[in-house]
Amino acid sequence: MRKSLVLVALFLTFSGSSEARLVKSMKKDCLVCHENWLLESKKESKKLLLNTSITAADELMCLSCHDGSLADDRLAFTNFNHFSHPVNVKVPKSFHLPKQFPLKDGKLYCGTCHTPHTETGSENKIDYAFMRVPNVNSALCIACHKENGEHGLNHPVLSDTKPLSPEQVEKVLALHGRVSSDNRVECESCHSAHEATGGRTLIAGVKNSALCLVCHENKIGKRNHRIHVALTSFMNADGLIGNRLVDGKVECLTCHKMHKEENRYLTVEKPETICAACHTAEKPALFSPHNVKGEGCLSCHLAHNAKTDQDLFARKPSSKGGFDRYSVESKECIACHNGGVSSHVVGSAANSHKGECVSCHNPHIWNPEKPEEVVKGKVEGTPENSFLIMPGEQLCVTCHGKRSVEGTFHDLRGKDIKVRNALGTPVNKAGLCESCHVPHRAVGAFLWGIKETTSAKKYIESLGVSDKESKTCLTCHYPGGIAADVGEITHPTGKKLGVKVDLPVGEGGIVTCGTCHDPHKWSAVGLNKNRAAASFLRVPEWSLCLKCHADKIGALSNVHASIKDKNVLGETPDEAGVCAACHVPHKAVGSFLRGVGTRKQKEFCLVCHSNDVMKSKYHDHPMGIKNPVNVLPGKKITCYTCHDPHTMTEYLLRIKVSNNSELCLTCHKKEDTTHSSHDFTQVDLPAKEKAVVAKFGKCALCHTPHNPKFKFLWSMEPVSGKTLDEKLCLTCHGKSGFAEKIGEHSHPIGDITNVYVKYSGLPLIEGKIDCATCHNPHGGKDRVRLTRKTVSGDSELCLSCHERKGRVIGTDHDFRVLGDKKVAEEGVCSGCHTPHNAKDVYLWNVEVKRVSSNVMNDLCLTCHSEGGMAQNKSVKYYFHPYRDIKTISVDRPGRHGDWPIYDNSGRRVKVGGAIVCETCHDPHVWSRWTDRGPGKLVEGNIRNSFLRNDTLKGSICVDCHGVEALLRYKLFHNAEVHAKHPFTK
Repeated sequence: MRKSLVLVALFLTFSGSSEARLVKSMKKDCLVCHENWLLESKKESKKLLLNTSITAADELMCLSCHDGSLADDRLAFTNFNHFSHPVNVKVPKSFHLPKQFPLKDGKLYCGTCHTPHTETGSENKIDYAFMRVPNVNSALCIACHKENGEHGLNHPVLSDTKPLSPEQVEKVLALHGRVSSDNRVECESCHSAHEATGGRTLIAGVKNSALCLVCHENKIGKRNHRIHVALTSFMNADGLIGNRLVDGKVECLTCHKMHKEENRYLTVEKPETICAACHTAEKPALFSPHNVKGEGCLSCHLAHNAKTDQDLFARKPSSKGGFDRYSVESKECIACHNGGVSSHVVGSAANSHKGECVSCHNPHIWNPEKPEEVVKGKVEGTPENSFLIMPGEQLCVTCHGKRSVEGTFHDLRGKDIKVRNALGTPVNKAGLCESCHVPHRAVGAFLWGIKETTSAKKYIESLGVSDKESKTCLTCHYPGGIAADVGEITHPTGKKLGVKVDLPVGEGGIVTCGTCHDPHKWSAVGLNKNRAAASFLRVPEWSLCLKCHADKIGALSNVHASIKDKNVLGETPDEAGVCAACHVPHKAVGSFLRGVGTRKQKEFCLVCHSNDVMKSKYHDHPMGIKNPVNVLPGKKITCYTCHDPHTMTEYLLRIKVSNNSELCLTCHKKEDTTHSSHDFTQVDLPAKEKAVVAKFGKCALCHTPHNPKFKFLWSMEPVSGKTLDEKLCLTCHGKSGFAEKIGEHSHPIGDITNVYVKYSGLPLIEGKIDCATCHNPHGGKDRVRLTRKTVSGDSELCLSCHERKGRVIGTDHDFRVLGDKKVAEEGVCSGCHTPHNAKDVYLWNVEVKRVSSNVMNDLCLTCHSEGGMAQNKSVKYYFHPYRDIKTISVDRPGRHGDWPIYDNSGRRVKVGGAIVCETCHDPHVWSRWTDRGPGKLVEGNIRNSFLRNDTLKGSICVDCHGVEALLRYKLFHNAEVHAKHPFTK
């Protein structure tokens, strides 16, 4: 210890500064080695040198001092002969050692690099003391190891590098490494000849990549290849990489070599292929189209500073096309296959398979059947390769099943079809699944791969199909398509299903083609050639319809179940089920999927029932008109409105008709005869008519919806008559009818003679007065008399037309004034008249006394005579001669008033008639000066008394009697007036 301290004292002197300085002194410097050896050998020597084999800079000589006992040597020589620069190693002949660096017996020794007699060093630095060449910026290292510093083949040093950060410099120095004068990497940044702690004179060991991470700490982390990890069990590293594992783990030097390496990034194998040394399962990617421009693994991955944490992808993941919710792996695929380097565009996510890319694809193996197949250049894939994890057909059915499509009409493989799918592949060569479906760039629902032609589009629009699923079917099933079309009338799609069924429905619960059909399975009941049991139906046709239409189950056992005829598809109900008797799902010839008859036949039911109904020359119940109610189906009236062909009810009626005719009255509420004299459920009827009502309803006594005998759906044979209603009403109310008769004298019907009828508010029937002008056979205001207006009281009905006759109200001829209650009930007019079963002309209501030769007189005298109800106003003298004279009642100049004359039958005439009571009297007008009578009994005078005119001027009396007319007129009912010569006495 004392010797060492002395040597240090001799070797170094310290100034006041902290920097050690080298002080040269021949007296001291030489004695450091020479005297020391002399003393040790205890021999005499003239040169003060040992005369032995130990020479200057010999290892033994150097270690006599540099054995670690000197303070500055303890760290430098701790690892001598283990991690220090090797000595006693023979230099191979291939190694070009500069002449200035001597060898000892052909071997390296301390003196190869050092010499005590060198001038190297300075008073300010001891770094290069005793060095044969100043090791400034690793000059000494490079002098020998020139090839380890060549640009491009070695770890970059000096000018090939960037200055290290202060933190990095600090770490290097802490490991006893050095940096260049400008803080760049030099040889001694990694190596130390005497202070190394790792193999190959490294200042740190390669275990855990400690040395590399001093500077390259940015090469570890999530986006860098993992280190300090062992290979997984399925990896089989080749010899080179396997030998470079550090303690069986991957470290930086497993892949990288710092010197004499021609590969980019100093990788021990080409960076394009080095990954495959460990990742042997992914090696086929090097022979596939994913080896882009020869970049190999680097086409997709980066070992350091990758764009993703997961899988170290080389490109920034992209969600272009709507792939936002997909995994990083899928987005990495999209980065190239949607606007990236690949010409094989995936398209939008909406038109692509919903699974992840790697669910179907192995990006490292082009052909799953031939993994080692070499594929060069730009190629088009097929369903057998294209990086699929297995051949396309196997792949699809692995997840989706659907193998049942094989061998069916939907298996297009090898068929003579000249159509390409959306990916451009002929459908007959696209495989089992891709003939219809494509995983990318689909053009319809369910990854549909067959494009919609112009013809298909027009056809789809003509059918009104809007749901995506059904549209896919119609891209093939259209006129001129690769499959049979479904006709112009087919089962509707796109409508929401109103019931729960065990069949698949489209979005929103709508019916689609796929609701009834499974396009991947020809038959649900095994091998069956029967179209109704196959045809890709989910269940046989005879059971399928009732899945949704369970309410139609009555058709299985009603009269329609007996049909055996073939429908338009050539099927019988025995083959295709009861529904097929009338309906077909496709190629129907009419509404409601009519499967019978022809397109020219419009009414569904009449195709079969034309021989049952509409045989009459008169129209059946009208159809095609607006349906007035919501209770019965259809916007317009059809057979289906009243009849339900699928029910079990009698006559397939939706609502019963027996007794009260509920079905009829559903629409015809206003025609309900309830509480009227035509309510045939409440009136006494003959047995035959009663049975009709009980079975077919009260309406059926007069009407029938089918095969009527006359207009208005008349159910009975009409009688003869001059008007429409006369023919109808007299069927019952005529002589041979079972109802009350109307008699010989009834209200006249036929052509209009009274203009007031037009403005009465009462209907004309075919432009004529008819029974229904006054009567409403279904009710009316008076539901007993069935009159449209009331007759009781003021006889509203009668006065609607005979308005002027209403002036009788309140007169002596208004028998209500007399207290007649019956007239009050039957109406003011009923005192004298009745519309039916009258006793005489003018609808006279009482038996007429025949007291004169003219009925007009008789009508009045029936009351105004002895025994009559107006006998207190009896008229004894009333006769005016007419046989011997010719009476004329025509307008003439000077004529005033109305002076009617009548023939004996009561018909008003112009010439030849008789002067009768009505010539002077208007039985409905008490006074020309008032609109109503006084409402009580009063004695009449010349201004009232029902007199028709207020003056004789220009009268019919004056025409013959001249000046005598006044007397004869005023005294007409006196006996004197009727004498032969009354005014000559």
